[in-house]
Amino acid sequence: MRLNFDNNFIDIIPYEDEFSKAWYQEVFNNKDNLWECDRIYGLNDEVTYDTIYEKLQKSVGIIKLYEDLPNTKNLNELHTHFERMMEPEFFDKAPKLIQNHIIKYNVNIHHLESINSKRIVCSFRNPDKFLLDESMQARFNFNQKPGTVCINYCHVGKPMYDIYHDNDSIAEKIVNQSHWSADFTIIYNHDKHKPFDSKAKKWCVNNNIKPRSWGLIDVGYCSPIPPKNIKKITNIAF
Repeated sequence: MRLNFDNNFIDIIPYEDEFSKAWYQEVFNNKDNLWECDRIYGLNDEVTYDTIYEKLQKSVGIIKLYEDLPNTKNLNELHTHFERMMEPEFFDKAPKLIQNHIIKYNVNIHHLESINSKRIVCSFRNPDKFLLDESMQARFNFNQKPGTVCINYCHVGKPMYDIYHDNDSIAEKIVNQSHWSADFTIIYNHDKHKPFDSKAKKWCVNNNIKPRSWGLIDVGYCSPIPPKNIKKITNIAF
């Protein structure tokens, strides 16, 4: 499978196990339905905190024409408002322009959260979602080597590991990953995300939390050398 960009490409090879093959088939089924094609983190020198924050503020200004938003730079607080705006009773009734900027608002929050990471997220419009078997809990991890391809988090909300890594005390919608879809991410360098260690275990014990879906599930690989100065995904070829 070849993931093409505006000025480069990546060849992806799935693993041979049945789950990875099923994910690969879902990507093929959705290859003509790409969405959010600019979720590229840390691989373009033109993308800085200031340029992303400016884009975020533009979306905030447009959304405020329809719905009030707080004046804050706290990313945890901004994310809770995204979750509220994605509720069907709000999002489905909003004008198309507002819907588009709600999506951009979320993408740019993730850009700011991931400013020191290097990864690519490939997502699709309304892909089918499938329940993860309980046995898949053993495959969640944050030990990815550069070039590892993983299924992406496909829920609206925050998983427990992000509550931990973000020190988030105000999240309203905590959703551990229970399903998977064709959406995937290519990891070159984690920033805030660390393997489940003694500190994370202690945090879970102190907060009476059972750790679930802590990490990502690896399904394939590509070159460990990331492409440079790419801006967007253009298409997927098989």
